[in-house]
Amino acid sequence: MEKTDSIENYNNNPIHFAIIQMKRILFILHISILLCNSK
Repeated sequence: MEKTDSIENYNNNPIHFAIIQMKRILFILHISILLCNSK
């Protein structure tokens, strides 16, 4: 069900979809940097 929602969101507003993807990537990068610095 989530997959169909994401596809619909992409068709309706690809810019909004791209922003969500970018935020997710930045969040993962931020966590990985924190983990590397803590070692």
